[in-house]
Amino acid sequence: MCATEPTLKLLQDHSPEAGPQPELVNPTNDPRWHDLVESGGGFYSSPPWLSALADGYRLRPQGLLLSEAGSPAAGVAFCSIKDGKGRRTSALPFSDAGDPLGLATPERAAELLGPLLEPGVPFSIRVADSLVPSVANAGLGLLEQGRLAWHRAELPETGEELWSQIASGARQNIRKARKADLEIEVGNDVATLLAFRDLHVSLRKRKYSMLAQPTGFFEAIGKHFGTEGLRVVLARLDGVPVAGVVLLRFAGIATYKFNASTEQANRIRANDLVMWHSLVEAVGWGCQTFDFGVSDLDQPGLIRYKRKYATDEAAIVSLSNGVTLDTRRARSFDAVLPKLTKALTSERCPTALTSRGGDLLYRYFC
Repeated sequence: MCATEPTLKLLQDHSPEAGPQPELVNPTNDPRWHDLVESGGGFYSSPPWLSALADGYRLRPQGLLLSEAGSPAAGVAFCSIKDGKGRRTSALPFSDAGDPLGLATPERAAELLGPLLEPGVPFSIRVADSLVPSVANAGLGLLEQGRLAWHRAELPETGEELWSQIASGARQNIRKARKADLEIEVGNDVATLLAFRDLHVSLRKRKYSMLAQPTGFFEAIGKHFGTEGLRVVLARLDGVPVAGVVLLRFAGIATYKFNASTEQANRIRANDLVMWHSLVEAVGWGCQTFDFGVSDLDQPGLIRYKRKYATDEAAIVSLSNGVTLDTRRARSFDAVLPKLTKALTSERCPTALTSRGGDLLYRYFC
């Protein structure tokens, strides 16, 4: 479970001379938080995403909210995590980014992030590169730990304009995929979402030797985004899913959250056809932006793939206070978890057991 008491104590100890005092809120159901995020915040701070984190990983998202003249002006969502590994604070776990909302100056960064920093407790956050100067000059001692590539596309109003916007290589691959005997299915229910997860489990096991996110997390996504905020685009070959994308919508943005494909699908460019249908769905959804999410810099193939469709490229920066979990329990977790993952993703391990391993262990990767 998550620990809330340390944050409450920090807020109680806040000195009035230090500036406005942020209010601790529940960002999953506070209408002021919803208004703040919808007016220009990040997808990963949205109530449905935070609710999915809460249900899917047994976390307790919280928010620090700053108001001006009675209206919400800025905020940051976070989780204070306490489990077998120890205590740590993350803004936000299992999320591409946790950009503080309304952060424009170092002073505002200090007001929002300062209360989250506790002596001896690890703190981590991912923010857009454009926000790094404000955070770096806030006097918080946060250090850059790494960078990720981030892509998005500004969407036109019609499919014809969209076709002209994507790269010629993408159009060529889509034409090739259309010649294959593929059936495209678009669903917005949990059953289709779980069919995608089966594909996702297999991909992560085969290609990356990694476990997949828990079944309960996908079920929570279906619950909190609902039929209006969820699209699952699947390509089937002889009735079997071979490629898929999960799209989530909030405040006019379609977020490309998960994708998966088989080796056979890659050869016939099914992943490009699924991407095309995902973009078309986003346009039909009335979205203005398509967020392709982050990519590790050591995945040049994935970055090239996204560049064929994106109109903008930037960086997401990982920051931390430099504190590490160096307890006996944490070292034990760090030693055992990779070994369990290796065993559960080996070729000899049944995929059903690999799937169950993700259900049980994935929450400890944050």
